[in-house]
This record gives sequence, structure tokens and C-alpha cells, in this order.
Amino acid sequence: MKGTRFITEGAMLLAILVGLLLFSLYIPIIGQLFMLSLAVPFIIFTVRHGVKKSVVFFIVSLLLGLLFGRVVALPTVFAFGVSGVFMGYLYSQQKNRYVTLLGGTVAFSINLLLLYVVVNVLFKIDLMQLMEQTLNESMEMSKNTLEMMGQTANEQQVQQLEQAVDIIKYMFPSIIVMMSFVFAFFTQLIATPILKRLQYKVEKFPPFHELKLPKSILWYYLLVLILSFFDLQTGSFLFIAVVNLLMVLQTLILIQGYSFIFYFCRQKGYSKAIAIMVVVLSIIPIVLQFVRILGIIDLGFDLRKKQQK
Repeated sequence: MKGTRFITEGAMLLAILVGLLLFSLYIPIIGQLFMLSLAVPFIIFTVRHGVKKSVVFFIVSLLLGLLFGRVVALPTVFAFGVSGVFMGYLYSQQKNRYVTLLGGTVAFSINLLLLYVVVNVLFKIDLMQLMEQTLNESMEMSKNTLEMMGQTANEQQVQQLEQAVDIIKYMFPSIIVMMSFVFAFFTQLIATPILKRLQYKVEKFPPFHELKLPKSILWYYLLVLILSFFDLQTGSFLFIAVVNLLMVLQTLILIQGYSFIFYFCRQKGYSKAIAIMVVVLSIIPIVLQFVRILGIIDLGFDLRKKQQK
């Protein structure tokens, strides 16, 4: 009976996976939304039947991906399949949702980097070069649009944009991490209610206002910030490492700042809408810097304890 259920559920989830894969490959724009769900069948199968049987499920999914999506689908199925199995394992161990999110981010990061290597080697497509070319074309289109309107682009602004494009191409590793976080977050967002529906106990996210990152992150940030003031050779290993670490650490400190704002509003009895408004307003650079400073102070001097007193 168990063997029959294993085969039946496996076949059903494989059919769903093939459907999601076909939508993601052949429907423009909207198909990308279906791609965010590709890891979910692997998560459900792993939670219900364990990692060992998930290996069989994974191998069959690769064969079906090759059959229905050809060679192009294989890297996608591989990346989402491995990440889904790993996240499913974390779910089955009833890990904290933050742990599952972190584990999913790490798994997606490794698989996306492997995907980049495969695309580069097999299909001779350099994604970094393609990204740089797209950014340069966008900048040229903007300049041409201004000229058509009878205006000339400010040379200083153009120079700043060109420098930004040069830096962005070196930020590929941190962009991979950010993309992986988005994939892991949406995968979890879709998988959790389904698992609850299947009567599986899923740990809740601890309240965001209780989020407290390790204090060591502040010291890493200060060290990297000091290194960024040195005249590093553009394109060198140290330059790329500093640029990417600075972006990731600044994002973490920003999250810490947001967490403190939610904590502060809760302590004072203010509406949560105020904290959400601050998050929205942080698209303004001065507000963004203020939130980041709050995150630094909270990490370094434990503002929450002082707030409690």
C-alpha cells in the first residue's frame, strides 16, 4: 500500500512539475512566475517520502525535463530540484523557518553558480557579458531619447552611470545571492500553506521585530568598509570581494534597522503601518541611510535593551 502511494503521489507531482516547467519555458513574462514554484513538488515529495526516495524522483524529473523541455530545461530542473530536496529535508526536520530560508538561499546560490558555469561552458553564453551589454544598450537608449527631445545628457551624470555599470558587472556574485534569497522566499511562501493543508506541522516565522543578527556582522561590515576606502585595482580579486561583501553586509544591516523600527513601534504601541511606511520611504537615499545607521547602532549598542529600560 505504501509502495503504491509512493508511486501515485510521485506520478502526480511529476505531472505538476512538467506543467510548471512548460509554462515557465514557453510563456513569456508570466512563465517566470511559474518558475518560482518549480522547487515546490520536490519539497512536498521529500517531506512525505524522505530524501532517499527523493533521489529517484529527482532522476525521473531530469529525464522528463529532457523529454519535454529538451537540453535547455535540464539546468533549471537540476537547480530547482536539488534546492527543493534540501529545503524539503529542512522542513521534515521541523527547522526554524529562518533556518529553512537560509538553507534554501545557500542551496539556490550554489546551484545558480553551477548553472552559470554550465551555460557558459555548454552554450557559450557569458551571462556577465550579456548583462553588461544590456546595461550599456539601456544607457545609450536613454542618451538617444534625451537627444531626440532636444536635450543633452549631463557629462558628469553619464560618467557616473558608466562607473555604476562597471561596478555592477563585478557584483554578479551578490546578485546571485539576492536572486537565491528571492527564489527561496517565494518557494517557502508557496510550499508552507500546501504542507499545512497536508497536515504537516510547519514552524512559524519568529516575529520580525525579534530578529537580531549576530554582532560579528557589524565588525565584518566595518572591516570591509575600511578596505573599500583603499585604492583597490578595479577587477582584482580583492576589489570584487569587497564590492560584493559590502553589498551583502549593507543589506543585512538594513534588515536589522527595519527590525528595530518594527520593535520600536511595538514597544511604543504605534501602528505597524508607521513601520511599513518607513520601509516604503527607504527608497529615498536619506531615509535608507537613517535606517542603516539604526541597524548599526542596534547591533553595536543593543538599542533594544536601552529601549526596555
